[in-house]
Amino acid sequence: AAETTEVLLTRGANINEKDESDETPLHRAARNNATETAQLLLTQGAEINAKNDQSATPLHYATWKNANETAQLLIMQGANVNEKDKCSRTPLHLAAMGKATETAQLLLTQGANVSEKDESGNTPLHRAACENAIETAQLLLTQGAEINAKNDKGRTPLHYAAETDATATAELLLKQGAEVNAESDEGLTPLHIATNHNATEIAELLNRYGGRE
Repeated sequence: AAETTEVLLTRGANINEKDESDETPLHRAARNNATETAQLLLTQGAEINAKNDQSATPLHYATWKNANETAQLLIMQGANVNEKDKCSRTPLHLAAMGKATETAQLLLTQGANVSEKDESGNTPLHRAACENAIETAQLLLTQGAEINAKNDKGRTPLHYAAETDATATAELLLKQGAEVNAESDEGLTPLHIATNHNATEIAELLNRYGGRE
């Protein structure tokens, strides 16, 4: 792929040309973890923080796909680790959604904000809880994530673990001191939500920790 890209560039191809989704060649290289191609594109002047029609940068793609080598290259070349997409998600949000723990670690060591909120007020820990990404959740907690952070609906990461039946992550949160009876703006506890979603395993877990409806 790198060789093909080099040939195209020598023939005068526009290095920052966007497709119908406003993606540049660097977006595609990042998504595919094509590190050599990404390096070549950057050497030839590719815009590192270019945004597609969802305002996502190549680093958003690399983190979502756990393309760690390419993510590392982009960060070392100056990509903004706290850039936000159309939904106000940072690359760390996407790493949490993609269970990309290794890449999340890289982002955090390079200054990613562990407490950043997206357009709905969700932190990366909310996103990890949604996906039952227990290793990523553990990393985020170790790096200072607020365990009882509330989003715009007043829901904590434990509420989201309950909603998606993410039992392993819920247990991690509870062992780390999450408030078992935190109430959302609608007055719902995690146990309310687990019961409403017929999530029996997590309901039993919450009961053991003193959960109430």
